[in-house]
Amino acid sequence: MTGALGTVTRVDSRVCWVRCDDGALRKCSLRGRLFHSDSEARNPVAVGDRVELSAGEHEEEGRVEAVLPRRNKLSRPVAASAGRFEQVIVANVDCLAVVVAAAEPRLRPGLIDRYLIVAGRQRIEPVVVVNKIDLVDRAALAAALAVFHELGERLVYTSATRGDGLAELRQILAGKRTVFAGHSGVGKSALLSALVPGLDLETRRVSRKTDRGVHTTTRVTLFELEGGGALIDTPGVRALGLWRIEPEEVDAYFREITAAARQCRFRGCTHDHEPGCAVKAAVEAGAIDARRFASFRRIFVSLAEERRERGY
Repeated sequence: MTGALGTVTRVDSRVCWVRCDDGALRKCSLRGRLFHSDSEARNPVAVGDRVELSAGEHEEEGRVEAVLPRRNKLSRPVAASAGRFEQVIVANVDCLAVVVAAAEPRLRPGLIDRYLIVAGRQRIEPVVVVNKIDLVDRAALAAALAVFHELGERLVYTSATRGDGLAELRQILAGKRTVFAGHSGVGKSALLSALVPGLDLETRRVSRKTDRGVHTTTRVTLFELEGGGALIDTPGVRALGLWRIEPEEVDAYFREITAAARQCRFRGCTHDHEPGCAVKAAVEAGAIDARRFASFRRIFVSLAEERRERGY
């Protein structure tokens, strides 16, 4: 089996499970040279990685000898590292399903903005999945998300409990490797259980006290689909840190701000305190959504603070 290739479907501490190209599923150790002393990442491989294997002691085992180059990745800074180290969540995906809840927990469009930045940077197709639509008024929900429709983002409205929107979502995801990501409690596990026959992932209710979900998914796992493609479940996040994106780059991922910024008086305008800022003027005139602009500023400021903490 030396030189065999496969795809990582699950990762634990210092081992991973690999679906080999011959169809076999093997539990694999990792060659020591894959670990780097200058990284705080717990594991040098991620779900979705293409890897080269050698044979293990038993037929169902192996060892990862090398990780092939990634075509893209979903990653974030390691917590408490001030943005110095990267945690790769998944690699080599076609689609990013940003799952949000219409209610319980409340809708948080700011997280959508952050995931759209990652999708744009990594050239991953995004789709915003708005779950739990059975809990809200559809007209009010459509108004809250109108800016994303106007920007041309793809939105799918679903209810994992009633089955709304699942046929449309299956059609969009057919034949693609899709990672499901979002806050805890938005219904990722319930959606995956509804989409994958025979899958029965644990789900929990959202805390009424905190309006936040409880983590039910504790590790990233890839589920293969009949007829091709795969769905990847990920643990819920409280917030999404952006890896190696400079503050000055953020407006490139807010295309309505990019367009207005061309008319700013000063090159490199941060759209904060500068006179002659065309972006702030567009916000005041209602041409740019005020919530989106506020989200842009929060992201800009957070990245500037991270850069100061890194010291470069």
